[in-house]
Amino acid sequence: MALRALVAALAAAPLADPGSVTSADALLLALVGLMIAPVAFGSISLGPRHLPAQEVSLLMLLETVLGPLWAWLILGQAPGRATLGGRGVDPRGARHPRAAERAAAPAGRGSTELKQRLWQ
Repeated sequence: MALRALVAALAAAPLADPGSVTSADALLLALVGLMIAPVAFGSISLGPRHLPAQEVSLLMLLETVLGPLWAWLILGQAPGRATLGGRGVDPRGARHPRAAERAAAPAGRGSTELKQRLWQ
């Protein structure tokens, strides 16, 4: 992970303007890098050892869904139209009543007929 971060930093270095970072921004960057990110990644690594898988899955989904809301409420970063429009995205297969049967259709001889019947 550190190697990926180093590669990303080296790729972005020519585009950076070091003079645009204020001391307050540098303090926030240090806080994120030294405190918030390690605690978050540590919690994600250690939490599943003590919680049921269903709760971990729910918490991970909530983090994704509520992230823009926290940024809006705490930092004042109002979400754009694309962010708000993304909340209506829903995979069609998850809502189809026979999606589980379709996914579980066996492969091999005769499976084409079964799949055709299931897709009707």
